[in-house]
Amino acid sequence: MKKLATIFVIVVCFGAGLLLAAQAGKPVWKGTVATEDGVKVVKNPSEPLYGEFAFDLKEEIRLGGDPEKEASYFPKSASLTVDAAGNLYVTDRGNRRVQMFDKDGAFVRTIGRQGQGPGEYMSAGNVHIEADG
Repeated sequence: MKKLATIFVIVVCFGAGLLLAAQAGKPVWKGTVATEDGVKVVKNPSEPLYGEFAFDLKEEIRLGGDPEKEASYFPKSASLTVDAAGNLYVTDRGNRRVQMFDKDGAFVRTIGRQGQGPGEYMSAGNVHIEADG
């Protein structure tokens, strides 16, 4: 029984040590939280918590090209799928259609529309493209 108790104490101490070691390297937030006129105000310091910004965002592709054209708008996109040729298919739930763009982001065509007939959708969810197209 003593041996079991000793093993238990060792395991607990080891786990506590791991937990403390993980917390030791964690940066500490230096902002403040105050209540002003009944509103909670959070003030962040000017320097980031985790140091310099690790990556930059840059535009790689713009879908549709002309923002004035309807093909560029997706009120409620649901899914994105890419075929073997690099064409991108965007399911547009808001307009109940699938928009197809080439690998450079140029609009190719609309697949389907709202309705209940052939090639029409009552709703558009996920799109899946088979390997053979």
